[in-house]
Amino acid sequence: TDEYMISSPMILATAVAFTSVIILALIYIPSVVSTTLQLRCGLIPFMHDNRNQMMYRTSMDQVTIVLGSMFWGALYSAGFLGALFGGILFLFLWQVTRERMFGITA
Repeated sequence: TDEYMISSPMILATAVAFTSVIILALIYIPSVVSTTLQLRCGLIPFMHDNRNQMMYRTSMDQVTIVLGSMFWGALYSAGFLGALFGGILFLFLWQVTRERMFGITA
């Protein structure tokens, strides 16, 4: 009978997490494509910049960290936002904390 106290926060948490991942993907993809095209067209000086040539050529393997950071950042962000919104809704629905939560928001 009180299944809504668990199912509603889970549904909200899933929806918020999914939405945050979609928004992050919509931000990440054009940014990566734009930067790649600027690098290939020469707008970002990479190989022809004599001033910073040695700085650009060291630690080339550090580029691979960016992809992992994008993945784990999106995953942690989705999990955190889903848990936050789902947890708040759960506190509003649970009989023990319902009155206190309405008192806080009133």
